[in-house]
Order: sequence, then structure tokens, then C-alpha cells
Amino acid sequence: MWWNRRHGRRFPPASLSRVRALPLFLILATAIIAAALFSACGLATMEVKLTAHPESGPAPLTVDFVMFSDDWHDPDRYDWSYGDGTFDSSGNRRTEHTYTSTGTYYAYCFAVVKKALGGDITESDSIRVTVNLPDDDGNGELEVEISADPTSGCPSEELLTIDFTSTVTGGTPPYAYEWDFGNGDKSFSANTSYNSYPAVPATYFVTLTVWDDTEAMVVSEEIVIDICGGES
Repeated sequence: MWWNRRHGRRFPPASLSRVRALPLFLILATAIIAAALFSACGLATMEVKLTAHPESGPAPLTVDFVMFSDDWHDPDRYDWSYGDGTFDSSGNRRTEHTYTSTGTYYAYCFAVVKKALGGDITESDSIRVTVNLPDDDGNGELEVEISADPTSGCPSEELLTIDFTSTVTGGTPPYAYEWDFGNGDKSFSANTSYNSYPAVPATYFVTLTVWDDTEAMVVSEEIVIDICGGES
């Protein structure tokens, strides 16, 4: 401290105030430099999300793709793979592609951020596109209806047998079937019977999934079965 003889006060030298403020300055500067190096060296991960519109429809189907990235990264380029043997290296984050054949396709986009140090950051995302038969095709859309008899009951000394029936129209036959009885058991017939539910109150959600011969059309239907009063 310095003594001011005229006013009788003590004042710290200006240099001492600057010394006291120096640690805070160093902390902020160090944090900024560390963040810059963290990003420049490619250590930060990037979050991306791929969208498609529409995701399904009749052939020919034109799909608009958009790739989104988080606020911390600005990708330098985007590489596309449409799942039908077609690739696009134009570098655009938004693009469109026309599928001319029926089928299920998985489109991929790779977002690349170039870094001065430590290599590039590359993240990818994919999305499924389903191309159905043309609207003017006589078969039309795949439609599935299911029924069960009975839809409730309680096994006693005799097993409770439930008959499941499906009605499928449209698409391209033959069809493939997969019944899921809600407890892990499955069946692969168009119509089936099941008698393995235990005599315990429970509700089972039974699902039938049907594929047509092109595997481009997939439909699932659900029915509820209540055993011994339902719920669990």
C-alpha cells in the first residue's frame, strides 16, 4: 500500500490491481483456446439427422432428402448413397432422387467437416424408402385383415385354443406371414391356432405382419387377446 501524505489515505499501486485481474483473464483465454483446439483437432463429435419426404409411395417415386447437423458444425460436403446403386457426390445437404423400381431401399448421407488438425469429422445417417407398385396396377395396395376366435377366455384343465385367421388382398402374391402372439411365440402360416397361453390374467397384443412377393409392401395388423380377465 502507498501512503498519501496530503490526504492521509492508502492506495494500492495500479500495477497491483492489474496483477489481481490477471488470473481471470488467463482462465477465459485458456478456455477459448482450448475450445478452438478441441474443434480444430477433430475431437468434437457431430450429431446429424437425415429426413426423406415422402418415405413411401408408388413407382416412380421422387424423394426429397435433407441432412441436418447440430449448431456446432458446418459440414463442408455431403456424400449420398441412395441404396439402388446410385451415388451423388455433389456435396449438397439437400437433394432429390427418383426410384423407378419397386423395393425397399436404405439411403445414406455422409456429412464431412474438414479440420486443419487431426483429420476430418465424418458422421452418417440412413433412412428407409419403400417403393410400391404403380397406382394403375390392378393389384393395388396390400391390405390385411385378421380375426381371432375366441378373443378372450381362461384355460383350466383343458387348453384354451384360439383360431387366428387372415385375409390378404392386393400386392403381388404369394405372401409371407409372421404371427407374433405377444409372448415371443411365432407362427408363419396364413391361418393358425394357438393354445399355449397360461391360466394367468394377462392381455396379449397379437400381430400379423405380411409381405408381398416383391417385399416392397409390408403391412402389420394387431388384435387384443384377454386371458383370465386381461391385464397383468
